[in-house]
Amino acid sequence: MRYHNVTTKGITLIETLLYVSLIGVIVGALAVFLSVSLDDREKQQAVLEVEDQARLALGYIAQTVRNAESITSPTAGSTGSSLEIDVVLLADDPTIFDVSGTTLQVTEGGGGADSLTNDRVEVVEFIAENLSYTGEPDTVHVTLTLQHINTEGRNIFEYSGTFSTTATVRSE
Repeated sequence: MRYHNVTTKGITLIETLLYVSLIGVIVGALAVFLSVSLDDREKQQAVLEVEDQARLALGYIAQTVRNAESITSPTAGSTGSSLEIDVVLLADDPTIFDVSGTTLQVTEGGGGADSLTNDRVEVVEFIAENLSYTGEPDTVHVTLTLQHINTEGRNIFEYSGTFSTTATVRSE
């Protein structure tokens, strides 16, 4: 009796369908992972943009107050939407921080206004509260609310934050 050795060459249709569907699942999962990763990165960029702009603007305001002679406006015990400072250099006197449209700006002396925030964020609120007492160095508390400008119209780019700092004029 003679046996025929039957060997199969190639793959069956069922095996092909199985491999294709398995590769499809892997590629689909990878696409979802990459999409989520990109969205997270873009969200983090929006958050960092707002936080960096707030940190830089408030740091500049605090340093200017520390090096100033006095706080002119708002008056002691009151709040305002702008901050006017009497600085040492006459060319920069007065120095005014205020909001124009959606941009925080500084005007030094009689010069033009310089933006402290860029075009990727907008100022929602700027409040300066003069905490000064008679006989004590002038102190101001500044609150700044910034919002990322969502040009894409996507939910992921929406971020705003409220930041604050307190600075005291250095007495010499």
